[in-house]
Amino acid sequence: MFIYLLSFSLVAFLLYAGYVFSRVSRDISLYRIVSKNAEARALLAKDPLRFHTSIVYLMASLLKTAPRDKQFDKLEFIGRYIREVCPKEIWNDVLSELETLTANTYCEKYGTEGGVVNKWAFIKGKDDWFFRLNKPYCYGHRFNSVEIAEEFGAILSEDDRTYLAYLLFRVANADGVITGRGKFSEKNLLHNLCVKGLKMEEAVFYNLLNEFATGRAEEWYNQHLKGEKYPAYDRLADIYQKYNGSFFVVENGIRTILCPFSLIVGFLFSFVLSSLSCCLEVNQMYRLVSKGVFLIPVLIFVCLSVIRVDWIGQSGRLLRTKKDDRSLQKDIVAEVLAAFGVVAFLYYGLTSFMLVAANIAFADEYKVVRHVNRVFQSQPKYYAVLDEKVTAEDFHLEGREKSLENSVDAFGLMVLRKISWHNLDKIENTIPVAKVEVSAQDYSELEGHFPVSHEAKIVLKFKVGYYGIAWYDTYQLLE
Repeated sequence: MFIYLLSFSLVAFLLYAGYVFSRVSRDISLYRIVSKNAEARALLAKDPLRFHTSIVYLMASLLKTAPRDKQFDKLEFIGRYIREVCPKEIWNDVLSELETLTANTYCEKYGTEGGVVNKWAFIKGKDDWFFRLNKPYCYGHRFNSVEIAEEFGAILSEDDRTYLAYLLFRVANADGVITGRGKFSEKNLLHNLCVKGLKMEEAVFYNLLNEFATGRAEEWYNQHLKGEKYPAYDRLADIYQKYNGSFFVVENGIRTILCPFSLIVGFLFSFVLSSLSCCLEVNQMYRLVSKGVFLIPVLIFVCLSVIRVDWIGQSGRLLRTKKDDRSLQKDIVAEVLAAFGVVAFLYYGLTSFMLVAANIAFADEYKVVRHVNRVFQSQPKYYAVLDEKVTAEDFHLEGREKSLENSVDAFGLMVLRKISWHNLDKIENTIPVAKVEVSAQDYSELEGHFPVSHEAKIVLKFKVGYYGIAWYDTYQLLE
């Protein structure tokens, strides 16, 4: 029976370890695909939610330009883009992202305010879909807009890149002015987004900037963009239509990467096995098994550090950028460490539990007779003090492998001893039993012998396990 249990446990462990490391290998492969393969990254953009939300993200980044005011005119244009271009099915998700992007940051001078976006009012078709606050408002989101623009620069055609740049100019010019001084000016951010990100030529950028500054934006649009590909100036184009479709196999696979449910289950199972092994309190075996407890806080930290469900594209709704790649590299390393740690901890817990269980299951009973030297009470317990300690010399504590009748179980017990991390040969089997806890009734009986001259005797029953590890079990008074 024991050999079947051991075999089943080892096979289950190997299957679990194989599954965990196959997931790790899969995660690394997917990381390489989306990080190194330009075609795969382009296919990820074929998700309408990710595509349109990323454009809204670029538009919203212009809200943090100087002058640092609420800039509700820009919000109105962003809302117009969502209403006219984005499919209604994704409005809720796009607006949820916009709520995050327009969240207020703490202003030491003015205190905090609630968010400005009211997505439910927008969805219901109301014109006043954001709160026109009177107090100063600080947009607190930290944007990674240039790298998002770089992703668009890699997947869009030249005409579509130009149109997207034009949309960003429309946002910046919503109040009729494109600010041009300072690091946080609209001109500076537009330059970073369009030239560095969308790969627009410098001459084309400054020409477009001049056209907006002189009020000839509509003429520039009619000359460069209007036609079969793009609608009239007073309408907005949906450039996603030419990139319709989605690579859902890769998409869904990447969404579930680094979701270490299997690691957490393995860790909890390991913890239960190790705890059960320690709770058995089998003298030296207890102290041996409990040495692995120091691994627990380390593994908890590592497991928690790799919980990433929506790592792709910052919020899970955006194009994936180089910044996400750098962040994911750390997550991949953490996942590998967690996998090795959990598998090792599971092996430790499993072999420890099996070792303790086998030592108990194949144990024999030994009896030792001692004289009671005296008794004492320490509320609420009663004790009998022995005239001589019970030590390892009172037993034959070498292993009993050769004495087991069932050769199959003996083979399994030998294998278990070999594969366990514990070196049983180095255990010092000292059993310093100097006093025994007794019942109140036995205490009264023993107390009656003192100070009378004749002695009281007590039989101490010990268990000696298969691996020669002994522990105290119970006692019995002798008449």
